[in-house]
Amino acid sequence: MICIICGKPAVIDLYCKDCYKKKINQNIFNFSYSVCRNCGKARIEGVWRNPDLIWKNMEKKLLSKFENASIDPKELIAYIYVKDVELDFPIKINIYEELCPECSKIKGGYYEGEIQLRGQKIKKYLKIITSLFDKTDNPYSIQELKEGINIRFFSSKKALESIKSLNIPYKVTTKLHTQIQGKRRYRLTILIRT
Repeated sequence: MICIICGKPAVIDLYCKDCYKKKINQNIFNFSYSVCRNCGKARIEGVWRNPDLIWKNMEKKLLSKFENASIDPKELIAYIYVKDVELDFPIKINIYEELCPECSKIKGGYYEGEIQLRGQKIKKYLKIITSLFDKTDNPYSIQELKEGINIRFFSSKKALESIKSLNIPYKVTTKLHTQIQGKRRYRLTILIRT
């Protein structure tokens, strides 16, 4: 068989590889994502996630339209397969920077847990504690005060779990912060004296 448009040998139905590629809507290979400029999370299908999942999401979108698809992130090329014939298309990715809801709350001063470092070895403990946290998993902010250092965390539960894993003496206090839809929200303060 020959291609009905150009006369080359037909590979996919009545079309050659190049003519079939022209039939496919190129907008399928344009992707847009929002990325948090503070923690680096990406909004994938309405949920803020690890940015490494962007490639899997693009493949998933292509697989919904083609038999088989894969993406080369280094070359920014999508390989799709139609009737066992490989077609390659350039990918265009638009990245928009914005703040995720968690970072937006932190920028606005919201926090659930606070670790207060007091004493002589606060710089040492600051390095140890911040190394335990991934900013994409549990965003935090650091305040240097004359009496010591305060580290404010979005999740008090994760802050407490990490302090427990260090096996250092600490004191915990809770304070009622607000009520949201009838649920009481407490702020956790963890004091570490060195």
